Amino acid sequence: MERRLHILGGILILVGLALLAVDVALQFDDGLARSIADTSTCNSEPCTVDQLRTMSLFAGPITFLVCGGFGLALLKARVTPASPEGKQPAPAPEPLADADLSGRLRSIDRLREQDGITDSEHAEQRRRILDSV
Repeated sequence: MERRLHILGGILILVGLALLAVDVALQFDDGLARSIADTSTCNSEPCTVDQLRTMSLFAGPITFLVCGGFGLALLKARVTPASPEGKQPAPAPEPLADADLSGRLRSIDRLREQDGITDSEHAEQRRRILDSV
């Protein structure tokens, strides 16, 4: 699956580059711009070469950025399989017991000793634990 995403990302980048190359060619080649303008319509009327070139000044870089951006995102994509634990429902919370209460108090004491929380945070957490009883 990951390989397919990377291939699709590469294809999107190449498509963006091809469209950008056509846009650059339109800006410099009068014959190409004239032939495309003859077969195109702008606002229900035939396009002029100037209209086509003006539109390609904006459309080409924007198309390249969109296709290239999605392509790069797909090139960097990583597929991780879903874990079977994620599919199981969460267990129902058990009532607090004295052992659980003392374990929770010890864990926040350890956090304070390891500078994981400040003294004020420790006092607040301790108060919440004792209030929940």
